[in-house]
Amino acid sequence: MKPTECTTILVGKDATIDGSTMIARSEDGGRTIIPERFDVVMPADQPKHYESVISHQKIDDEDLLPNPLRYTSAPDASGENGIWAAAGINSDINAMNAYSEALIKGDVVPKNLKEGIRILKKCADTGNICSCYKYGLMLKEGKLIKKDIKEAIKYFTIAAEKNDRDSLGFLGNCYYFGDEVPINKELAIRYIKQAAQLGQTFACFLYGYILITGDGEQCNPNEAAQYMRKSADGNCSYGLYEYSYLLYDGIGVEKDQKKSDVYLERAIKQFGIQNLIEFANSLRSGKLFPKYLQASAFFFKKLADKGDYYFAEKVWRNANGK
Repeated sequence: MKPTECTTILVGKDATIDGSTMIARSEDGGRTIIPERFDVVMPADQPKHYESVISHQKIDDEDLLPNPLRYTSAPDASGENGIWAAAGINSDINAMNAYSEALIKGDVVPKNLKEGIRILKKCADTGNICSCYKYGLMLKEGKLIKKDIKEAIKYFTIAAEKNDRDSLGFLGNCYYFGDEVPINKELAIRYIKQAAQLGQTFACFLYGYILITGDGEQCNPNEAAQYMRKSADGNCSYGLYEYSYLLYDGIGVEKDQKKSDVYLERAIKQFGIQNLIEFANSLRSGKLFPKYLQASAFFFKKLADKGDYYFAEKVWRNANGK
């Protein structure tokens, strides 16, 4: 091998005599081959604090997920310049999942949509969380493969049962809004709450909203404000809007008009006035979320204060329950 190839070789189980999946790695520093070793890193052995040898970059436990997976890697044998782990596959076979995505996108390997989807489905059928979510999205959207809502729900459910917050949030949204499935508020709230507890930003907004309006859960303004804050800090536009209102009116939090304005202006700057108009209208009409006239009146007034007098009439209508 040339001293500059720096290459990972992956051999799938269909290409080996005994059905093993094999991975090999060589590495170089530009001129010489650097010896590698093979490691299996168990969840209990994964460090909570790490500082790189050359750059002194630090990673602490608060930056890492609390439930790491077992994985293999091929780090430098000497360790004198740091770990330099490479060629890893975790217990959810995520290296294969990454390859399928590369084939579908065609950005790092020649595009092969059919083969990429085949590998993605194969990974999903093993229960790989990421693959289940991505393949479920494909089935729901029906753009790259035939649309199949029943199958999509099946794959989302597999991932949700393994506490994948995006799949939990997606299922919650489907059952809450009746998106291609019958509305089931009890099931929806269970999924949404789990996703919110895991930090999914839209789920944090939606569960907070449910707690404020009492739509299927007992009202709890203090807990609602905590979830809205998480959603806002996660840069969810709806979370930013709603948390600005809670701060303004002192619902579940101490009143703070200056901080309220900061959150609202941040949302408008990033997502635009039209996005706020659509949100305010949805709170007023009750078509998307349960009606919340006090909050919509707040947003219409803010829009009117910006010089759009069309919204002054909506402020009056909201105030008079019209």
